Amino acid sequence: MKYIPKKLILGFHDLIKPRKICDYYKNDSKEIIGYGLGIFVTYKDISREKYIEKIIDSIKNLKLENVGTICLDKLQLLNYEDIKRIEKETNLKIVDGRKVNSSIINRVIEKICDINNIPLLKQELLIISDGTDMSRNLIIDISKKINYLSVMESNKDFLEKVEKEVLYSTGLSICSIQNLNLKSINKFKFIINLKNNVKLDIGKINKKTIIIDLSKGKELSKYIVERRKDLMVIDDFILKGNNKVTTQPLEFKLPKEVPSPLYQLIGDINESNLFKIVINNKSYTIKEASDIYLKEKSSMSNFYVKT
Repeated sequence: MKYIPKKLILGFHDLIKPRKICDYYKNDSKEIIGYGLGIFVTYKDISREKYIEKIIDSIKNLKLENVGTICLDKLQLLNYEDIKRIEKETNLKIVDGRKVNSSIINRVIEKICDINNIPLLKQELLIISDGTDMSRNLIIDISKKINYLSVMESNKDFLEKVEKEVLYSTGLSICSIQNLNLKSINKFKFIINLKNNVKLDIGKINKKTIIIDLSKGKELSKYIVERRKDLMVIDDFILKGNNKVTTQPLEFKLPKEVPSPLYQLIGDINESNLFKIVINNKSYTIKEASDIYLKEKSSMSNFYVKT
């Protein structure tokens, strides 16, 4: 094996054309359900604008037919505006894994509480809603597991409708919030965010608060990890792969640990397949993450950067 300097690789970057590298099949049929694509787009040593343009140009150059969705590697590098632009210019829907994550979030919260001896029913939980059906369904699901639920939502009609649904189905009265003040944000054990471009006064968030960012661009989690290294900020889940999908050629078979966007494309949503959580681009078991962030002798010290 010969060493190829990085600068030389980057010099050939524009000469490396995108191509299809494999087909995906369901094991019980010979029907192609998707393709694996090879797109060499480095995000280093080029501007953000150039990086986004290369992604768009590479997708367009592939000229695949009957394809409506795409799952991108390094999705965490993109913000909400980047995602919208790529979708608009390629006419493809970028799979973000939110459907999977919102479906198994109860399982995640329960496991965190079990491992850390946290009485879930006594905890206060905040959902920052984006006014979508996903938020509605999540609010209703969470309300069945907890006694103290607050919802931050600017659409009053949406909030009133959900409040009635929860009250009739569970008997729980939701606390509605328009704006978070310094006192209220400190009381929550769990904060679940679905809204894009939301910011919190993170200096007042309790060190043992668990934040789960389900927004499309993950701006909140990116904002927090730059300023509070001690907070557990979960922005994705890793699930166990299944054997229902095969590849041709076989050397491009799917990994055993699958991030939620890819899992959403290939697997039936099953919360028992939850394997790890992702914090600041690193994957941990819930036990590992709890030892780092939630134990009394946590290895993460409080580090807050004011803006």
